[in-house]
Amino acid sequence: MAFALLLALPSQEALAKDYTLKSTNITATINSDTSMTVTQERTVSFDGRFSLLMVPLGDSATFDISSITVQKSGYAAEALDQVVFETSWRDYGGPDTASFAVDSNDGTVYIFDNYNDGDYTVTLNYTYANAINVYSDTAELYWKFVSEAWQKDSGDVTCTVTVPVPAGVTPNLDVRAWAHGPLNGHVENEQSKITYTVGSVSAGKYAEARILFPTSWITTYDATAQASNLTQEMLPTILAEEEKFANDANAERIRSMVGLGVLVAIPIIFIIAFIVMFFKYGKEYDLDFKGEYWRDAPDAEWHPIVISRNERFGKESASDLIASIMHLHALGVIQIESTRVVTKRKIRRDKIDTSFIITMGKPKNQKLTDIDLETLKFLFEEVPTSNKKIGDVDAFAGNPAEQTVTEYVSETYNDEYATHDDEFASSISSFVSDIKNVPAGVTVDPQLPSEEAINPFEKYKGKSLKFNDIKDWFESDGTSARLVFDNWQNVVTLATDDANLFDEKSAKVAGVFSTISSVCLGLMVAALVALVALGNILGDIADELFVFLIGGLVVMVVVAILARKFSHALERRTRRANEAHAKTKALKKWLCDFTALGERPAADSLVWGEFMVYAYILGVAKEAIEQLQIAYPSVMSDPTTEEDEVAIMPWWFWYHDPYDGGGGQMFADGLTSIEDCFSRATQALESGIGGDFSSGSGFDSGGFSAGGGGGFGGGGIGGAR
Repeated sequence: MAFALLLALPSQEALAKDYTLKSTNITATINSDTSMTVTQERTVSFDGRFSLLMVPLGDSATFDISSITVQKSGYAAEALDQVVFETSWRDYGGPDTASFAVDSNDGTVYIFDNYNDGDYTVTLNYTYANAINVYSDTAELYWKFVSEAWQKDSGDVTCTVTVPVPAGVTPNLDVRAWAHGPLNGHVENEQSKITYTVGSVSAGKYAEARILFPTSWITTYDATAQASNLTQEMLPTILAEEEKFANDANAERIRSMVGLGVLVAIPIIFIIAFIVMFFKYGKEYDLDFKGEYWRDAPDAEWHPIVISRNERFGKESASDLIASIMHLHALGVIQIESTRVVTKRKIRRDKIDTSFIITMGKPKNQKLTDIDLETLKFLFEEVPTSNKKIGDVDAFAGNPAEQTVTEYVSETYNDEYATHDDEFASSISSFVSDIKNVPAGVTVDPQLPSEEAINPFEKYKGKSLKFNDIKDWFESDGTSARLVFDNWQNVVTLATDDANLFDEKSAKVAGVFSTISSVCLGLMVAALVALVALGNILGDIADELFVFLIGGLVVMVVVAILARKFSHALERRTRRANEAHAKTKALKKWLCDFTALGERPAADSLVWGEFMVYAYILGVAKEAIEQLQIAYPSVMSDPTTEEDEVAIMPWWFWYHDPYDGGGGQMFADGLTSIEDCFSRATQALESGIGGDFSSGSGFDSGGFSAGGGGGFGGGGIGGAR
């Protein structure tokens, strides 16, 4: 009753179940009357509930089943009774009890039982009649011991065939054996016994045995069944067929091995080429500087941001703008003041808000670099604030006709200031002195001073912005802010190019290597996808070779990805840049170790202001502050000891906490916050945008060939439900 209920389970359950043909062990004995007795053991692993296993024995074969047993792992074997087959069982249903039936129409054996989550070994004992073809010059077994009808791969297949050697006869090259199917199969010919082994036979494919032995070993046969064979001499034909099959199989193996060899060779060539090119073009130049520590700017003529780019091989970073602001502050070009606003509250404690105001410092007799000027422009012209004067305009809009700046501004703002002539004239004068970005089609009045002649201390005198204005701008209008920031980075890039940091030839080699890697990566990915997609078509390739090919392609893809990723390692710095790089590393180490070395550098705000720029760039600012706290505990705890009028905010303020309100630490947190805003704006902008070779003789052990298909045992249905 329980078995009948199992057969009636809803078909939806099939969606959650599966099975695997784990192993197949077949032993066959050829009898001298042309029959063949077979025992087939199939171990099937079921995941879910099944009621039927279908085993194909051959639609053109005549066979008789003597017994079938089903044994679940850990339990005793159960012998099944045979029942009469009903055609409806091909689609659904079955008998009320565990049993088996044979569909004589296609040679499929239906084995009904309660298969439920586990390994089951199904053993069939049966006999084929007229299994041997008896020709005038040879007897032949041509048999598919694994049918192409199976809907799942048959794993771990072994088939042993014993030939009918007459008593008193010792076979000596009398028995020839071949196999057709997966090219990684193996044949072991011991003359009296032939063993076939294959790791896996794919669904829809077959494994086939072909054995020849002397006709005299057959003592009786069915004359009617053999009538057409007895007069034929088939040995030459069979040998020619098998030679062709073997040659085709060997050629396929060679092609596969050559392909595998290429896939293995290409990564090796890539690696060798990379190593050779690295030592020729990518290895850094020998250093003149050999010290462990450095106590000065890595290169006095280069801006700290150029040094920063040198450390990252030209890669941009949001931290560079912060470092540039710190550099201007260290030079005294800008001042940063901390202000606190106290809001009185009746019940809770008073609310204290700390903000930081950036203004121009006192005039200095020093030449500012393009990076410095662009940073000042970024702060005092680009960042939107509520502190700009009338006439401050970031850039022209539209596409005006050919005209002078004065004419353009007069026309643009005439309506706004029509009733305020004196104020308008004054605003125009102030605006023209501040203008920097002029649109296409507008020419600068000849009498106006050039950009280079404008003193930034005068140009930005009286202007100010809050440090949080930068963060707020990136949060509120990240796209336009990012575009302005990119313009600033372009100026840094020009300065980096002028410094000639990187070896031109090595950069070209790295570019070529990266391009080749990208092309190879694309080809290998395409080949991998094609090979996987055509797996069924290429099923005659040996399973092991197929795996090797897939593995080789995967390795090649990985190597190509790594080659592309690390192609920058073929770039190197120029000699001067490499010296600066070595000194930068030594400076970083010194900033973290100087108190351990017993050194106590002078507490000079200008010197340490610049050191803190490098500490920030190199990611050791907090470590440097810890060193300074040890060296100068009194200075670090009392901001009033700072007497340098240049730095309204002392050099250590960037990361220290001088006030009870946590001003310095809040400012340090602000640096990180601004960097995060830069990164988010960037992301938003970008997101939019085998066996042995067969000899062919059949006498010796060897591999399978890909031909054949003419043996009996095919057809039917192989599966479960």
